[in-house]
Amino acid sequence: KAVNLRREWYVKAKGQWYPNALPNLTGKNAGRLDIPAKDNAVPGQIIQTVLVELHVPKDVKAGTYSGAIDVRADGDVAGKVPVSVTVHNVTIPDELSFIIELNSYGQGNKQTFHAIHRLAHRLRLGYNTLAYGHTRRGSLVCLPKIKGSGASATVADWSAWDEWMGPLLDGSLFADLPRGKTPIPHFYLPFHESYPTEIYDEYAGGKFHRDKHMKPGEKWDKNKWQFYMCANDVYVADGFSDKWKAAAAKIAREYRKHFEDKGWTRTQFQIFANNKLYYKKGPKSKASSLWTLDEPSFGRDFRALGFVYRTFARHFVGSKLDVTTRGDVSRPQWQGDRLDDGACDVAVVSSAIYSFQPLIQRRIVEHGDRYWFYGGSPSANVDLTQLAAIYIKNWTMGCEGGLAYWTSFHGNQWDKADRLALVLSAKHGYKDRAVPTDRLVAQRRAQQDIELLNLLAKRKGWSFRRAARAVAAAVNLKSSTVSRGADDPGKTNFASIRATDLAKIRLAMLRI
Repeated sequence: KAVNLRREWYVKAKGQWYPNALPNLTGKNAGRLDIPAKDNAVPGQIIQTVLVELHVPKDVKAGTYSGAIDVRADGDVAGKVPVSVTVHNVTIPDELSFIIELNSYGQGNKQTFHAIHRLAHRLRLGYNTLAYGHTRRGSLVCLPKIKGSGASATVADWSAWDEWMGPLLDGSLFADLPRGKTPIPHFYLPFHESYPTEIYDEYAGGKFHRDKHMKPGEKWDKNKWQFYMCANDVYVADGFSDKWKAAAAKIAREYRKHFEDKGWTRTQFQIFANNKLYYKKGPKSKASSLWTLDEPSFGRDFRALGFVYRTFARHFVGSKLDVTTRGDVSRPQWQGDRLDDGACDVAVVSSAIYSFQPLIQRRIVEHGDRYWFYGGSPSANVDLTQLAAIYIKNWTMGCEGGLAYWTSFHGNQWDKADRLALVLSAKHGYKDRAVPTDRLVAQRRAQQDIELLNLLAKRKGWSFRRAARAVAAAVNLKSSTVSRGADDPGKTNFASIRATDLAKIRLAMLRI
């Protein structure tokens, strides 16, 4: 259990070969490797690398331990690789103080869902799945269905939710993994403008969703629809019907009671509005949002976001549950005071996290705002130190979590250098439902380093600010980000970061 071996599967990018998929070595041919590999087909291959993952249990005493790895060829020992491991008197906690997220937009298979969660747990990451889409409900098939309406609304059946989510929220799915029965760090709640009650007839009498401005036989025109909505807009708190509001209150309280009864108190539950206005593309469109709730731009967007969040979050006040409202805010300079009443607990900011640092730092100090970041991820052929540096730099700026990749599920790309395909599945004779890439595994290194920084910040004579200044003094974290606009996550490049730089910080923290 302490040692896990992963084969590096190579992919060609810009004329060179790089590691990509990292399947378990023993998942095929009993762990036997052929060089050259017939299945990977690297021309002229003379080298095959293997990633060795070593978990040091908490009860191992500090000191230096030596051993060797036997390498066999055709059954005979071809050589021994000496290994020396230095164990320091520091224990990285099982629970995460900095969340690195694997964001997903749905999952329909319970076995795959659980397999990805187990992989994320092993790598100290958080797998988060949005339960709805812009034009539909139920992109997570275990989403509890609602019966009744208004004040009579109730959850019809918790069984599918409990079957899918229960083992994640009580930690039982992970009992045999290095971090034991530690529950998942965070997860989206399904509340939004169209759950638990569909919005179409419940906002402004349905005149915007049902296109009541159109004459019989008239062709739908997006500009006319938008002009009609602007001319007849209503104050968001008045626009939602009493039936919608009553159901929101009733179902939120039912979620609270069910979760409290189950004892699911160690996971951060996030209320997140993701839908956008411009997904309505015709008179029969099921797009639910009349606002840009993800990446809000205008005052009406921020006000709608605040209303939706307050509507649901207030029913969890005083609960043992950790319920947080989360908003993707790529234009913090336009936010103003529209979310200053605590409507949005955590703002997730893209490349603006760098360009508006004075504003963000002032809001942290003056308002207690909390931040995550997203974006900046490097391509598959870039030094992985760049990826780790993104997380460490954002930690020094006060971020509590983040995601360098806006999604980690861009297809099962074993043989193509797709930077957003981080979590793969069975292929080329390997059977695992969840297979990491090197970019996924590299994020564990970043998370562990940040855990060490947070431990250091809690020590006597230290603080977050002092630890952040120490990192900035020891390593050049100067970077540049290229993006196509505020909504684009962009790519971040560090001018001179090296793996040895981050190793120097790590070793210094372990020795303090």
